[in-house]
Amino acid sequence: MRSDLQTGGFSVYTTSADGFNHRVCHDVSAREAANELWRCTHNMSARTGITERALIVDAMDRTVLEWIPGRGYTYDGVHYTPSPAMENEVH
Repeated sequence: MRSDLQTGGFSVYTTSADGFNHRVCHDVSAREAANELWRCTHNMSARTGITERALIVDAMDRTVLEWIPGRGYTYDGVHYTPSPAMENEVH
């Protein structure tokens, strides 16, 4: 039996500088959500300041992982910096 992490239930959203929220993907697995979040935080919009926030939420609309430029990634309110090995594993 597959776990909830593999079967979906995660969504990725971004908030742009104009204040609008954009849904990047919906009801995907944890790996797919992590890959999309990585893309959102490493693309041209993020590098130029257009994307002000990116996050993964679960099926119950709880924030699983959040990224804010200049602050990095936050998991459950705790800031952390992924190691280069983790960065390479995600995408």
